This record gives sequence, structure tokens and C-alpha cells, in this order.
Amino acid sequence: FDSAELDFGYSQLFRYNRFTGADRHSDANQLAIGVSTRLLDAGSGEERAALSIGQIHYFDPPDVELPGVVPVDRSQSVLVAEASYNPNERWRLTLAQQWDPELERTRLSSFRANYRWGRGGIASATYRYRPDRIEQIDLAGVVPVSERWSLIGRYNYSLRDNRSFESLFGFEYEACCYALRVLARQYLRAAGFERNTGIYLEVELKGLGTLGRKTGALLERAILGYRESDR
Repeated sequence: FDSAELDFGYSQLFRYNRFTGADRHSDANQLAIGVSTRLLDAGSGEERAALSIGQIHYFDPPDVELPGVVPVDRSQSVLVAEASYNPNERWRLTLAQQWDPELERTRLSSFRANYRWGRGGIASATYRYRPDRIEQIDLAGVVPVSERWSLIGRYNYSLRDNRSFESLFGFEYEACCYALRVLARQYLRAAGFERNTGIYLEVELKGLGTLGRKTGALLERAILGYRESDR
């Protein structure tokens, strides 16, 4: 089975199923309440700021869980809040917070800053904190150094474990008819913290196909804002 529980956040308040995959569906007798507000630029109509806050109230606690997970009898979910601020078309700042009203403690905090510039330049810095479990920083970006060449990188470091979870560095070359990407990646597997190393070489013949190990999905996951279709 390939089911997993989705990360809880504001967007999950109104989902019918809190699991991924088709082999497990959550039961629910609950009421989800959320409030959102947005600030739009009067001239361009673009969103400058947004705030969302919400919570689930359970009439009956859910019984369906993943194997090995004991159902928790509680009357309400954590309180989730998400805020974003876009001072201009280049910058985007986002903050997410989860507060457990029963334990009276923070369950999750994250802050992210994104910056875009030029033709395909992307940079992001993220801080994540979950008490007693996670405290990480994540730096990623695509830096154009000329019209055709770009440097690519990501570095994910755990402050709690004092070790790198993933590092990825490489370059990308774009021409009119083809593209070349070379990446070196080192990462830890969750089980046993085994360190793995991989080398990716991809040659894309535009309009025809690719040769080598495809990198698009990997880069879209690793670098927020990277889209293979935009390259």
C-alpha cells in the first residue's frame, strides 16, 4: 500500500481525504471553519498580502489511521494560520503556524523568503521548526551567470541533528534546440540515516525528448518556484 498522511495545513481543512493514495480513505464527522482575507494592489490587481486561519471541530474523533498509529481522541484539531506578503513581483514572504489549544504549545512553525530576478533567477530560504522533532534550514536557488548558463543548488541542514539531510549542486546550459543539466546530489535515507550519492546527467532535445536521468521532477521538488516547463 502507498498511502501516507498529508501534512496538515490550511489547505487540508476542507479535503475529503487526509491520506494520499487510493487504498485508504479517512472517516469524518466534523466541521471545518476557516477565514481568509487578501489585500490587492489597487492598480494592478495583484495580491500583496493574505491571511488565513482555521480549525476542525470533531463531532466524532476519526478512527481510520495508518498501520501502527493509535487514533487520538480529541474534540478539535490544531489551530492553523498562514500569512503571506508580496511587496513587489520579486519578493514573497510566507509564514505558517500551528497551535495546539489542548497542549497549549506550538506544533509547527515555518518561515520562507522567495526572491526572483532576471531570466529564471530563483532564490529561497526556509526555516522549519517542530518541537522535539524538526529544526531545519533550507537554502535553494537557480542563479543565471550568463544568457545560457545557470548554477543550481540546494542545501537542507538539520540544526537539531547537526547534519546535512540533502545537498544538491550542478549547472544547466540552455540553447535554442537543446539543454544540458548536470547535478550531483547527496542525501540521507530516513531509515538508518544512510547517506547516498547520485550523479544526474540529462540532455534534452527540445520538442523530441530527453537522454539520461530526468531531473525536472527532482528540481521542482527541491527548488520552490522551479518549473521544468519554463526552462
